[in-house]
Amino acid sequence: DFETFGNDETGLGQQYVYAGGWCVKNNEKIIYINKEEVENNLILASELLIQRVIKSIFDNINEKYTFYAHNLGRFDSVFIIESLSKSDEFEIRPVWKDNAIISIKIKEKETKKIIKLLDSNKIMKGSLSQILQTFDCKIKKGVFPYTFVNANTLFYEGEKPDKKYFNNISSAEYNLIPKNKWNMVKEVSDYLKKDINGLLEVLYKMSESL
Repeated sequence: DFETFGNDETGLGQQYVYAGGWCVKNNEKIIYINKEEVENNLILASELLIQRVIKSIFDNINEKYTFYAHNLGRFDSVFIIESLSKSDEFEIRPVWKDNAIISIKIKEKETKKIIKLLDSNKIMKGSLSQILQTFDCKIKKGVFPYTFVNANTLFYEGEKPDKKYFNNISSAEYNLIPKNKWNMVKEVSDYLKKDINGLLEVLYKMSESL
């Protein structure tokens, strides 16, 4: 999974990836964008982050793995393909159907290891939040102030962002968030962990029901 922000006040416009993560059973990795690289070149920093996330997968596996990303074909795939195509370390083979990417095969040239990325939205429709509820998962979708994120707040620490930056959050839920010591890097990491581990829980529940 990857987290992005847009270059305008609405969170739209050109998107930049600033955090990413993956997990398998008993192993997970969250990677955040590099501050020095952001200051030098935000676009390049975003691309390098994606490459580090994929490289970290290869560094932690010893066999072929298939990973699922929710809405891969409509969102994450664009960033992955664009970033990895600029690296000499990887060979990528996307598969298209009906103007959408349904899978991406990635090979690490040096080690010959291969991973395959599939879109979990193809096998279970709906938002991740809805799916976690449908399967009665222990892990629930987290809350996060998406529109608060921009190039100037990537390393923000201080009071929690105003409620207006959160989507679909009640006043009661907002009040439960500690007012002080809000840390962007930590909050994004915790949010990503819930997303990737929640999706993994769903996939295990589905496999057990077959």
